Amino acid sequence: MENEIIALLRLQKIPGLGPVRARKLLALAGGPTAIFDDAGFPGRARLRPELSAALSDEAHLAAALSEYEYALREGVNCLTYLDKTYPTCLAQCEDAPLLLFDRGLVPLNDRRIVAVVGTRAMTGYGRRFCENFLAAIAPANPVIVSGLAYGVDACAQQAALDLGLHTVACLAHGLDVVYPQAHAGLATQIGRQGGLLSEFWSGTNPEPHHFLRRNRIIAGLCQATVVVESATRGGSLVTADLAFGYSREVFAVPGRSGDTFSEGCNNLISQQKAQLLTSGAQFLEAMDWTEPAAPAERRPIRIPGHWTDAECKLASHLREHSEPTLDELARDCGLTVQKAAAALFDLELQGFVRPLPGKRYAWEG
Repeated sequence: MENEIIALLRLQKIPGLGPVRARKLLALAGGPTAIFDDAGFPGRARLRPELSAALSDEAHLAAALSEYEYALREGVNCLTYLDKTYPTCLAQCEDAPLLLFDRGLVPLNDRRIVAVVGTRAMTGYGRRFCENFLAAIAPANPVIVSGLAYGVDACAQQAALDLGLHTVACLAHGLDVVYPQAHAGLATQIGRQGGLLSEFWSGTNPEPHHFLRRNRIIAGLCQATVVVESATRGGSLVTADLAFGYSREVFAVPGRSGDTFSEGCNNLISQQKAQLLTSGAQFLEAMDWTEPAAPAERRPIRIPGHWTDAECKLASHLREHSEPTLDELARDCGLTVQKAAAALFDLELQGFVRPLPGKRYAWEG
């Protein structure tokens, strides 16, 4: 799997080679590693000279190795289209990324997943609907997906956190970047109670065209997309159009004629691209999600490469035990109290552990 990840990273570095063309190339070669093997890919001789040269570019290999080492060091999951844990809904889209970077604990297969999107300039009406809607669908235990933007995105993801729901933020930049910076705290909470997902390498800054690519991931991940508020133009309408094109369910919250941030939703409804949405109960009925869903299992933690053996032992133990004391942790992990306390302090600084009264500790990762 390591070689396949590195091969796919190399493919991502080739200019102009998007996921659709890359999939055709993979099918022709028979897999990621075969593309870079002259003996295993006899059809390579028939490729355009510039593409063949790009496949042989050692700079792309060096960049791929560096990015993979970064992922290992920082505990970032690299999900390839070959992985069983790659989101099945997204995999059905022909333009889905061949590789995703993920930091989080929430598997996305066999889950009810809904995108909640809308304008950055959300009104009080939109906020009330968004919060009430999520509270109403919470018994169905859905994963709430959005884009960490101002307005509807942040409202939906904060409401999901407050309700104890899993939420995933799809980003238009690398996982080591937070945009907007004002949402750094929200991003940290989402990472602990859901996940952060991106197709962009570390160090990639948000650019306008990145948001359009991000929107297709939001639409592709979900069985349904809900547009809470939107003007006549905006990223949420792009997401809705993409979801409609993927044959997913699309819902829009209606508003008064002439209200700026209801016009986009009203247009989606009038164009029959979205169902008119008035309540969470209506949504659950339309999606056949009226039966409560069982709690989802959490994905095993991806241990950052810089963690010590003591930190690894403590992290594993804390995930399986509720609020153990310092003495219990030291004893069960085979550590001295002093070494356990020092490692717990390091984990606390990284945001993975929360100290409690009585020298007890809780896992926050």
